[in-house]
Amino acid sequence: MKTILFWGAKEYPIGYKYSDNLAGGIETAFQRIIYSLKHKLKIKVITRKFKEQPNLEVQDNVGIIRVSTPSFFKGFFYNFNSFLYLLFRKRDYDTIVCSGIMSAFFAGALKLIKFNKFRLYCRWDTPAYISKTKLLYPLEKLTYSLFVDRFLLKAEFEAQRIKKLYSLKKLNYTVVGFGIDYKSPNSQKLNTIRKIAYIGRLDQIKNIFIMIDTFSKLNNNLELNIYGDGPLKNRMIAHIKKRNLKNVKYHGFVSDVKAKLQENDCLILLSKTEGLPNIILEAMILKKPIIMSDIGLFSKDIIYVVRLNDSKTMAKEIQQYLNNKQLQEKLVNNANNYCLKNFNFDKMLDNYENVLK
Repeated sequence: MKTILFWGAKEYPIGYKYSDNLAGGIETAFQRIIYSLKHKLKIKVITRKFKEQPNLEVQDNVGIIRVSTPSFFKGFFYNFNSFLYLLFRKRDYDTIVCSGIMSAFFAGALKLIKFNKFRLYCRWDTPAYISKTKLLYPLEKLTYSLFVDRFLLKAEFEAQRIKKLYSLKKLNYTVVGFGIDYKSPNSQKLNTIRKIAYIGRLDQIKNIFIMIDTFSKLNNNLELNIYGDGPLKNRMIAHIKKRNLKNVKYHGFVSDVKAKLQENDCLILLSKTEGLPNIILEAMILKKPIIMSDIGLFSKDIIYVVRLNDSKTMAKEIQQYLNNKQLQEKLVNNANNYCLKNFNFDKMLDNYENVLK
């Protein structure tokens, strides 16, 4: 049986009491995949070490390697120290599955030094720098064109996006798909929308301040609940306090995303760019209305999309949706059917097992 090493999740398993990572989409996705495949494949994970954790251990059939990471430049040093650890030890894995440019780059360097002795597969997510700077573009193009043997993609459109973004004529990839291990409610009457949730990272890509300013121009009987953590947390809290927005509530990081979606009536995501957000698919499965920026991921027959614009204009478009119960019910049903048809969790696991074994 081949051994698979997962590299890119800064915390595994999620939820350790001393963790400062506050897991995001990569960590959540990796954990779901690993938990479901750990008795079918031989799996190792290389992740960050937190207080009182052992360097090496086996938990429920998964080998865990933990590397120490300083409190500054955590992402870089997690990947660099992982590279050093693997560099000076005998290879005991056949395939590395990485996620993110840093893990892909260091895994590629390791592959070069180890004389191409293992397969390098990469889960691709839309790079965060696209909307800010192309500083990392040459590094990404070099890594993805020279080192990665195969991309593991959530959907077919990602292949075209990668080819276009990096000017690649040929791309080896497998659409493994994506899925959420929730059960869709048999029937659910939509609530009148009162509570709107944002669940995700607090960073520039997510347009946090635009979202808050837009919300402040909606009807006063609404409540915006923000869940998550990230580099903009303190600025965001100060922004809410300065504007005295009493109906905008920050709850910090939460691990039970499903419960928070169920507690709220609607999900909002006004990002500058996205890959294929887990949270959107989770909301689809749970039959929650979704408001999303128009970044080309879904048609207007599935999700209510608004053009990124000034907050006043966006608020006007969103208010129209909030006032239209018939449209909400139509889009919720369309989105739920679309998700069940195209993002099946069991099928995704079968695809992963087939491509990794």
